[in-house]
Amino acid sequence: MSEKQNLVEVYGSKKKRRAEESEVIIRFNQKPSAGIAYAAQCGHIDPIDAVDVAAFLLKNKDIFEKTQIGEYLGREVEYQGGFSLKVLHQYVRLLDFAGLEFDDAIRFFLSGFRLPGEAQKVSKLLYVFALPFLLSHLFTQYAQIDRIMEKFAERFTEQNPEVFPSADVAFILAFSIIMLNTDLHNPAIKEERRMTKDGFIRNNRGICDGQDLPEELLTGVFDRIQNNPISLKEDDEARE
Repeated sequence: MSEKQNLVEVYGSKKKRRAEESEVIIRFNQKPSAGIAYAAQCGHIDPIDAVDVAAFLLKNKDIFEKTQIGEYLGREVEYQGGFSLKVLHQYVRLLDFAGLEFDDAIRFFLSGFRLPGEAQKVSKLLYVFALPFLLSHLFTQYAQIDRIMEKFAERFTEQNPEVFPSADVAFILAFSIIMLNTDLHNPAIKEERRMTKDGFIRNNRGICDGQDLPEELLTGVFDRIQNNPISLKEDDEARE
């Protein structure tokens, strides 16, 4: 094969790859499973390898619609025989939270996708029920967020074992931070009803196996969330 023929072939191969990748994006943004299936059909990923699919989602987190990534990662346990749950597990394991402040780790985690839309519904209930009620009664109803944040909490605690005594404590605080974020930054919430620093500390009393978390930890979280909101789908839409 001549050098010219080789260059033509390489160009044709790259052009074909770009066309396939463009089609993958279109299909994924319409239906995640369809985009993944097409990527597999084109030989870009192994559709039965959870690590490969997780890496594929992470690689394309700034290209695919983040809402669709979140919907796929949060699918019910039974979906595809539990495969999407395996993908979620591997997706989280590809991330490095070591040494990050807890809320900064959440911010980093959620930069790759948007939590399913139920997050807004949960945050609205903050005004009606105390946090312990939410934790004990609502996680089963909002199972998508539950699964996603549970995996995050496990990974953070694994990489930062000195911060919390268990992943359960990290999970509870993560959920509380998500609610705080919406509470402070959703313009639909009246100023006089927004969470105060004292209220946030009070809501999280006793979540550390019956003990209180250090007040400086909660104060730092509140200040950072107040000054720099975490990007959530519902809040972004409310600001438009």
